[in-house]
Amino acid sequence: MIPKQFSSYSKLEYALRDDNTLLSFYKESPILIAAPHHTVQGQIEMYNNDNGIKFGDQNTGILALLIAQELKANLIICARPNHDPNKIEGQYTSLIREMEITHLVEIHTHWRFDKDGELATDNDIEVSTGSKLYNGYAMHLASLLREGLSMNISGNFTNIYYKAKKTYSLKMCRKKGIIPFHLEFYKGLIDDEHIELRKKIANVVSDSLVKFI
Repeated sequence: MIPKQFSSYSKLEYALRDDNTLLSFYKESPILIAAPHHTVQGQIEMYNNDNGIKFGDQNTGILALLIAQELKANLIICARPNHDPNKIEGQYTSLIREMEITHLVEIHTHWRFDKDGELATDNDIEVSTGSKLYNGYAMHLASLLREGLSMNISGNFTNIYYKAKKTYSLKMCRKKGIIPFHLEFYKGLIDDEHIELRKKIANVVSDSLVKFI
């Protein structure tokens, strides 16, 4: 990915349509908000290579930016990368490794159905840390989110579909003593047709993280 570091959130926002670019903005904050699979709305594919098609998480960079602005937090966005940044040791995870943070919050989106057309989850938001041993953290954050959003929100590791058990960035953070969160949002909640709802979600997520910490 082409690394681009910015001096403000607003300048970074203009680069969200870039391809294969690592966008970053650093603050003196213990929190890192990240969107490792961002694509703009309408870009369904993140990449299509010898390993097959990988679908992007549309508009997650926008949501991550809104949350980071609310918290004045660190921000990393992988804009339409040509690989899967949070699954390997690479530029994305190397940046995280170098940062002095206590919490990582990755933003993702999901579809209701799996690749076979079967219902994957009816949850609007799923919260995971990637490990059942850390499930208390996920359950607590999910309960805080439910205080501000009237949606189906679950942090129960046994019941959620998107557990992120194999996600390298989460494993790396747990080994470093960093609490990692993998937040999965139903894609329709943050699309461009629901801008006000997207802003509300960002506000509730940021408020919930403040209460959690």
